[in-house]
Amino acid sequence: MARKELTASASRYTSRKIRGQGAGSQSWQGRAYDMYHQVPEVRFAASWIGNAMSGSRLFAGRRADDGTIEPAPDEHRAAQIVAQIAGGPDGQSKMLGAFGKHLTVPGEGWIVVRPNSEVLSPYSPEDGHDWRVLSVKEVRQQFGKLTAEIDGEDVAIPAGDPDTMDPDSPVALRVWEPDPERAIEADSPVRSSMEGSGARSGDRFGHTAWRAGVVMTVSNSIGVSRPSETCLRRR
Repeated sequence: MARKELTASASRYTSRKIRGQGAGSQSWQGRAYDMYHQVPEVRFAASWIGNAMSGSRLFAGRRADDGTIEPAPDEHRAAQIVAQIAGGPDGQSKMLGAFGKHLTVPGEGWIVVRPNSEVLSPYSPEDGHDWRVLSVKEVRQQFGKLTAEIDGEDVAIPAGDPDTMDPDSPVALRVWEPDPERAIEADSPVRSSMEGSGARSGDRFGHTAWRAGVVMTVSNSIGVSRPSETCLRRR
């Protein structure tokens, strides 16, 4: 049976990205969240994708000559690194499940990784890392600084220099579904359904359009993609 891979773009927050052009206005994401909270069909579709992604397994591997993906041995360094992501299989399942909703509704989300020696999360080893999945409403960039809201508190994320990264400093990763027209911006099935149907909060016609189309749009957006290389590499 052929493997199915889910892919999305990801980028670490660095000082070079602060100086560059951002993702631009994503005001539609707020309306997409409104639809998630108010339209049952949207919540169902996002939850369905999240549940499906939570059953996925992360592994390090390489592409064989016949096109199949060969998982790396457990003792391989790449496999050991992947095994530590989000504290192990349970944390990875929660992380992927959360991203299912984020990629379906606003089309993007954030991962903030911090040394657990500072966070002291009971869900991660003390000498490991605390992984948090955050929505676009929980992360804001102002005046060249990134701030994440975690457990109701503001956490400053240092941008760092790509040439002199501190391995013990917090890391912020933006993960998004690229818009085909402008890849730095996010896109999502909810966005296309929302803008295509003219749906608005409290609009009965819009709600009917959602019932007819949103789940179909989400289902049609799920594809199978094979990355050219799946083996995790470290510089």
